Amino acid sequence: MTKLANFIEKGKSFLEKINSLNTSNITNSKPKYCENCGQLLNKNLFCSNCNKPVKLEIKSNNYKQFMKEYATTIVLWIYNKPKKLYKNNEAPLYFQSECGIFNINIFLKELIANDYLRNANKEEIIELLKVNELKNLLKNNNLPTTGNKSNLIARILHNNIPVPIYKEIDNYYVKSNKGNNFYNSHLEYVELHRHQQYQITPKEYYEIKTKINNPNYKFNDYVWNILQKRNLEYEAKKYYSQLYFNYLNMAQLCDEDNKFDISINLYLKCLIYELSGIFLQEDIKWCKQKIVSKSKVIEYASQTNKINQNIIKRFLNGKDYFDKDEVCIIYNSIPFNWKLCSLKTIEDLIIDFLENSMIDVNFNDIITNDLKIKIV
Repeated sequence: MTKLANFIEKGKSFLEKINSLNTSNITNSKPKYCENCGQLLNKNLFCSNCNKPVKLEIKSNNYKQFMKEYATTIVLWIYNKPKKLYKNNEAPLYFQSECGIFNINIFLKELIANDYLRNANKEEIIELLKVNELKNLLKNNNLPTTGNKSNLIARILHNNIPVPIYKEIDNYYVKSNKGNNFYNSHLEYVELHRHQQYQITPKEYYEIKTKINNPNYKFNDYVWNILQKRNLEYEAKKYYSQLYFNYLNMAQLCDEDNKFDISINLYLKCLIYELSGIFLQEDIKWCKQKIVSKSKVIEYASQTNKINQNIIKRFLNGKDYFDKDEVCIIYNSIPFNWKLCSLKTIEDLIIDFLENSMIDVNFNDIITNDLKIKIV
């Protein structure tokens, strides 16, 4: 083989490697079809019928696809009942900030064109009326006003009573069957939108879901992993207030899954954190830096601290799972040095909670003896 032929052979080999790298990012190895005509594409992903190459779905575009599905699901959630089409200045702010929809008019037109939304019918629109409005319609037409809402609607439809809202029937849209099927297969996105207390962004949810990629995982499983990750971050950065609220979110998540044996310890941890002065840590830092005096910190502690009654209620609801040894373990594991209450004070108080079902607590009386603890 001549040097030139050898050089050409090496060049072909190099090009084959480059092509293999370029096509390795394609996420779907199934046969590709042209989106315009449905023609099966050749190996070069070129449509001989349309005479043009086809855009590929690359891994870097997966997040864009996720956000489109997320936005579609949230809009379909809004149109679960008949509703007029939004204009750009009327749409909820979260359409932009959360869903990335910057032109709701165009977005809604696409949903209608793709048969995700359809015109609402008379029966669906009349459901929007309140019971007293339905009764007034019947009363004005000398018809009985007895029965539940379904009976009232059936009576109006049977007697062909004119309904004012019908005049704008062409302006009302609702989920189609196709839209409903799409919506039901993406309910986790609605859960993410509704659970704003977790402060989980769609991007954060997408990243953890992509990383774990477990088909048996549900929405709460992914959220749990995100909250656990935050615990490590908050502990490392000494963000104690955020840590407290994160534990509270984890406890509420466990309650939703009926995991009361886990949630009781998390509520207990939040309770002990409060009694230990978790919300005073910034003031303690200022005291050490001589910005404020110790007397000011003590005064602030005695006047402003109040135990979250909701936490006490939830703790008492799960008292059957309570383990008294956990109090000492949690107290000693608290990452900050200065603690408002002693271990004994907290143990005695929790026993009072359990025995007397106390909810309203005078925080000032509890910490009177413990306020003499030195700030070191």
